[in-house]
Amino acid sequence: MWDGGNNDFPFIRPDLHIVLTDALRPADADRFHPGEACLRMADVIVIAKTNAASAEQVAEAEREARRLNPRAQVVRAASPVTLDTPDSLRGHAVLVVDDGPTLTHGGMPYGAGYVAAVAAGATIVDPLPYADPAIVAALAPYPHVRSVLPALGYGVEQLAALERSIAAVPVDTVVSGTPIDLAALVHVPQRIVRARYEFAETGPVTLGSIVDAAIERRSPRGS
Repeated sequence: MWDGGNNDFPFIRPDLHIVLTDALRPADADRFHPGEACLRMADVIVIAKTNAASAEQVAEAEREARRLNPRAQVVRAASPVTLDTPDSLRGHAVLVVDDGPTLTHGGMPYGAGYVAAVAAGATIVDPLPYADPAIVAALAPYPHVRSVLPALGYGVEQLAALERSIAAVPVDTVVSGTPIDLAALVHVPQRIVRARYEFAETGPVTLGSIVDAAIERRSPRGS
């Protein structure tokens, strides 16, 4: 199994090439490299976040997938967000730190952390008045990012600026929607609660059944 994230594509020919596309950003399917290349190479295209997107967005995402790669199987899936301790956030003010690339060049105003915090009944504190000047400068080209703090740590100095920015916000809890373990990288007085995207099958054709069939085809006869 090979996982290329969003910045690479395989240099081998996979037996089954699965690519995820975002129903909340249906027009982005062919806007970025190597995402477009991966989409065109895919055997299976999974349209994620169908639970968060509108019916029109989901339909557009599927049209774009089929336009760019008519031979691929298309599967719709939900992306529910889970929180480590959701019951402890209701009525509390929190700082949300979400995935940096999702918010900056990804164009999203918020990510999994914000979604999870709102669903848990927390009040989101605006981080910008407390942000370190280096973080404010990094956010200048992205005026759509206002409610959450992007996890910008592309070097020792920027990571230190992120740490100072988090520590300065007068809350007891930070909700982290980043794929990495934020608590392992920054030392702040607040507790850090993680939010994560999960995967849930939604359609009659499931990703699980496609993977099972691919394994069966490749298994030695009689095994």
